[in-house]
Order: sequence, then structure tokens, then C-alpha cells
Amino acid sequence: MSLADYAENKILELITGKTAFTLPTAYVALFTAAPSDSGGGTECTGGSYARKSTAGADWNAASGGQITNANAITFATPSADWAPAGTPAVAFALFDAATTGNMLIWDWLGDHDYKPIMVDDASTDLIDCPAHGYSAGDKVIFTGEFGGTLPTGITANTIYYVIASGLVTDAFKISATSGGSALDITAIGSGMVRKVVTSTIETGNTVQFGAGNLKAKLF
Repeated sequence: MSLADYAENKILELITGKTAFTLPTAYVALFTAAPSDSGGGTECTGGSYARKSTAGADWNAASGGQITNANAITFATPSADWAPAGTPAVAFALFDAATTGNMLIWDWLGDHDYKPIMVDDASTDLIDCPAHGYSAGDKVIFTGEFGGTLPTGITANTIYYVIASGLVTDAFKISATSGGSALDITAIGSGMVRKVVTSTIETGNTVQFGAGNLKAKLF
């Protein structure tokens, strides 16, 4: 995750004394396709979907460039599957308005930390990651934001699936599809990985993220 371009510019203007910045009300939005720092992505729609307003007390104090929700964040109960139907929410973002507005930050769903990875032998397709704790079927994304260059074959901010083949305590392989074959990694590299917990939102089901389950870390 990182600050949206809008928020980065506002903070720079604030700390240089150029322009004051009024604290916004932060609205949580859910996305079935993750946005980027400049916006975009696919926000949920339909079935009584609405961004959820929060207050300062709903968030823990930031620490180590990271912030998490202190209280459970509960959305309106869906009156129909949130569109696109059958497509799970994978990311969240904070906006300064209930509709449209400016995106402030975004990150993937789940309370998992980023972990360092390295591929030092591309011929094996193995991704080294000490004590990763992943299981076959887990969804993960990769980023080079903390430094390094991702191994050739892995695309940043794309969801991959951990597979059983090659899965050990300190290494794993991934597939581009659930139950698919190992991704072909063609050159060494390094970066960071994070587990993503997706949420398929269906009619009548409570949409709630417990305390700590929305985690945003600055790059």
C-alpha cells in the first residue's frame, strides 16, 4: 500500500507550510480490482453498497509506517450480491467523501504483514521466504516497493496462488490460477510478499472487518 498521489501532495504542502490541510472524514471503500496510487480499480457497487464512514477512534495510532482499525468496521447488509457478482473484494481504500472524492490510501484486505522474498535459482521456480507460514491455496501478492527487483515472471500487485508443489517452511511456489501449475520464473530477483484475504460479498451476509483486519502500510 502507499499513499494516494492526492494525499502525498497534500502532506508535502502541509509540512512545508504552503497550504493547510483540513482533517477529512475517512470513508472505507471496497474494491474487487485493486486501485493504484493514482486511482482506478473497480469499487463494489449495487445491493445497498455504500462506503463506510469512520472516525479517529476507529483507528489505532500509526506505528512503523502502518495503521490498523481499532474497532470493527461494519458495512450495510447487502440486499443483493455486490457487483461484480461472484467477484470477491480484494482491497480497500480510504476516501475523503461518501461518493467520488479523493482517495487517501489503499491496501490489500487482511491483517498480514509484508515479508521479504528472493529467487536465487530461477530454474527451480522456488521463492525463498523464511518462515512464511503460507498454505497451499493461499492468495499472495508481490511488490518491489521496499527495494529490489521482482523475479522475471512475477508481476507486482497481481494475485497468485501458493501451490502444494515445493511448499516447505522457508520456500514456496505459486500459480497464476487456483489449482494451476507452477509459474515459470525465468530470472532471479527479490521483493516483498503479502497474503491477501479476499471476501465474496453475497445477499444478506454481514460485511464486517474485525479490529486489526484492515491494515495499511506505507511504502
